[in-house]
Amino acid sequence: PGGSVEIPSEALAEIAKSAEGDSISVNVAKQDKAAAEEYDLDEEVALVAEVTITSGGKEITSFGGHAISVYLPVDESDFTEGESYEVLVISKGGSSQLLEGICVRRDGKLFVKVEIDHLSTFIVTRNKPLPFKDVKGHWAIKGVRFAYNRGFMAGVSPAKFNPDGKLTRGMLVTMLHSLEGKPGVTLGGFSDVAGDKWYAAGVAWAKQKGIVAGFADGTFRPEELITREQFATIMMSYAGFKNQDVSKRADLSAYSDAGETSAWALDALKWAKATGLMSGRSESVMAPKGTATRAEAATILMNYLKSISQ
Repeated sequence: PGGSVEIPSEALAEIAKSAEGDSISVNVAKQDKAAAEEYDLDEEVALVAEVTITSGGKEITSFGGHAISVYLPVDESDFTEGESYEVLVISKGGSSQLLEGICVRRDGKLFVKVEIDHLSTFIVTRNKPLPFKDVKGHWAIKGVRFAYNRGFMAGVSPAKFNPDGKLTRGMLVTMLHSLEGKPGVTLGGFSDVAGDKWYAAGVAWAKQKGIVAGFADGTFRPEELITREQFATIMMSYAGFKNQDVSKRADLSAYSDAGETSAWALDALKWAKATGLMSGRSESVMAPKGTATRAEAATILMNYLKSISQ
């Protein structure tokens, strides 16, 4: 697909030692994106390519610990020169390694450049590397990566996402407003939402679109922690606003605390479970009145965008 390999002299010397004869062949072969399916990167995959160096029919995969530069071609519409992107490298043995590649321009075309000391199959994604130090190994890292790359969630600081931090009602509607491209709105609608608050536009938009109604006393309580049943209710209303099917219902009888669900939220929680949007905190606990975390929000919105909104 127009890719190339840059081999420094030290690595070239090692390749020469392993060569069978005088001829060395370098090949960058585009592969079907189906090869990436098992890694759950499907819609974020830009390119799958196998890079090989052979000599006399023998494949040379390592270079004595010396790195080479692999240039993998990418589309101008999806990549930006100077930005970093995640590249998953799959070795011949099946092990995987997540690397950071940088988008560069060569001869007028864009490539993602990866430096590596062995050759494998490269899966170039549109994902930007996560800058957060507190999500490695977290159960919700896929959701966090998705939310960060889609731009509807950011860190609480440049290096911290705070995945187990609590989510407020104002935060959720602000995320949904962001997913809609932050359309302009007339501020107002609730007695406790001042126009100068960071969540004011999101709350006003959600009210005007019928996604939220607030409480009987005319408040929205934007800084109150959102419960899981409130989250499900707002998401079901949002799906309805998007003219999506909200008819599915699941049986919640396996959850010992299902009876704690408020009557007004029961349908929404059944819908969220049926669509795969939400699951229990465990096989027997749904925690309808438990407060939602940032990690759960990222995962729920990822599930929504990957399935219900398709």
